[in-house]
Amino acid sequence: MKDSWYYILQGDFEKAISSVNPSIPGEREAVKSSIAEKEGDYRSALQLAEETVDAGHPQAHILVAYAYWRIGQYSQAEIWARRATECTPAKAYNLLALIEWSKGKRENSSERYWLALELLQHSQRMWEDQIGMSYFHNNTGNVLLSLGRVKVAEMHYFHALTLRRLTRTRALVGTTLRDLGRLYKVTGRPKMARSYFLQSLELRRKLNNAHDIAKTLLSLVEVDESNELRDELVLLYDEVHDTSLKRIIRSFL
Repeated sequence: MKDSWYYILQGDFEKAISSVNPSIPGEREAVKSSIAEKEGDYRSALQLAEETVDAGHPQAHILVAYAYWRIGQYSQAEIWARRATECTPAKAYNLLALIEWSKGKRENSSERYWLALELLQHSQRMWEDQIGMSYFHNNTGNVLLSLGRVKVAEMHYFHALTLRRLTRTRALVGTTLRDLGRLYKVTGRPKMARSYFLQSLELRRKLNNAHDIAKTLLSLVEVDESNELRDELVLLYDEVHDTSLKRIIRSFL
């Protein structure tokens, strides 16, 4: 059954809002929080998520945790993710892994990366559907790429891509295509990187999420010096919410 959460993964936010189940307390705020997070408006995502806590929504804790993670407040994110292990265990352990991965990048710590992999393995046993397993594979690819395990990372990305295409979760497909582009870029294969970035960009343009389009354009301009791409990126400045992303775009002005 297609519900608001499915439409969010499709990248169709209007349908997600119109499909909200009014019988679930806090559902509208929960859906809006998830959409805000996908659009890079993390402060709004946090504010809306906190409203779902008061409403007793089943995903309240994980939504708050994701917002804190996106803002970069990893300690708070971990506290809320630990609370989420009771209601949404697979999502919670997946996020705990992402928190460790993020800390690993900040600290240049391989130990953090290995801990992230352990947490992802734990989450794998809890996912009950193909969409969930696609998160396991894609995020495992991200961590393995950080560890320099390129061939295995590539394999996990393609597993994720297959599952995301099967489930027609277009927004997630766009993410994996960009991640494959990142893999080929860092391993010195710019033509392949450009191909996957362009595929991601084509899909994300159709979904019309300025945040995702900007992220892919930023990746693409690293392997393609086209002025048209840079101009498109600059035009997105006012539509982007994420302050760190806006800061990078500003450097092209």
